[in-house]
Amino acid sequence: MVTIHSSTSSKKSSQPTYVTIDDEEGHEEKDPKPPPPGLATLPRTPPTVPIQVMFQVYQTTDVFKTYITKLAPEVFKCMYNGCIFAEDDSEAFINHIREHEREYRCCYCLVLMGTPEFLVQHIVTEHSHCQYQCRYCLYRALTKIYMGVHLKNFHPHEEPRYIKVETIQPHPPPNPPIDQFVRPYRCTFEECQYRTVDAEAFRTHVNNHGPFVILSCDFCHKHLHVIPLIDHMREHHMNEYQCPYCLHGDAEKERLLSHLLNCHSGRPGKVLLRKQIPTAVSSAAPCPDKAASQPPPPAPVVPESNSSSEVLKTQASESSSKPEEEEKDPLEIEPGFGQRMASRTSSTELDGAKGKPRYESFP
Repeated sequence: MVTIHSSTSSKKSSQPTYVTIDDEEGHEEKDPKPPPPGLATLPRTPPTVPIQVMFQVYQTTDVFKTYITKLAPEVFKCMYNGCIFAEDDSEAFINHIREHEREYRCCYCLVLMGTPEFLVQHIVTEHSHCQYQCRYCLYRALTKIYMGVHLKNFHPHEEPRYIKVETIQPHPPPNPPIDQFVRPYRCTFEECQYRTVDAEAFRTHVNNHGPFVILSCDFCHKHLHVIPLIDHMREHHMNEYQCPYCLHGDAEKERLLSHLLNCHSGRPGKVLLRKQIPTAVSSAAPCPDKAASQPPPPAPVVPESNSSSEVLKTQASESSSKPEEEEKDPLEIEPGFGQRMASRTSSTELDGAKGKPRYESFP
């Protein structure tokens, strides 16, 4: 509030008017912390990163604080609003959340599932093998490099700390076939059966039909020429770089890597480059004016390649099953908390140690 003090005497009317600011405004923080850089890449809808601002859309602050402290090591956590329940036994967890009859939501990525059984299957598949848990939110990661980037992106003003928890599954699930999520460009001119994942090869093929060919979008059925159609398909996440675990794609590799860290933290860090996917995935069916039309062959499962030209790998450490002597990682941790209590079904035993869990730190 601003207060204006002025003179009431006519003799002193020529004196300046003084403006003062009440003490309340003086208590404002002079140097507020800037927002974390990760907010710019944070998905606003699940799957997303369970930082506090996103978690509190579905749960209370008290539950959030409890889940990141004394109940942090437990795998299954109830997301019914106001309920505090964490468990390592899947059957006990299913029996508990079935009583709520709703809110079958994953606490690690905030995805909503249809049934308790689907939720447990999702957590076991996508998160139960992740041994690194963030100190400041419920983010879990497959590798320490993932956790280090997460702490830098979302908790830059805090000491970089995490918990190393035991896992239910020893390894992440196998990679899905490439053709499951990498959708091809499809020629819709007359009865042509041509398909390819390479945009440049698709443009060259369509131009062979003629310069004025109009094609239809497979998703929204817009009718466009080939170059505008390729640009339009970006709106449907068909881009140069594709996620191997979902339909998301991006024109920038860095943005797609952020997508992997935020939405697939339990999977190996790999990016698919459409131009380098083997041609066996593309259909080589000829055009009707050159040969009889043939159905495209099914896209085979292409084995993973160590070549950087085919798959861009960002994972610094391989599997969590590697021995702990590989402490050459610059994100080393101090020895300490990392073992669960003897009972995997009783979270309350953590309080018996007369203190909250001790968190491991990056140097």
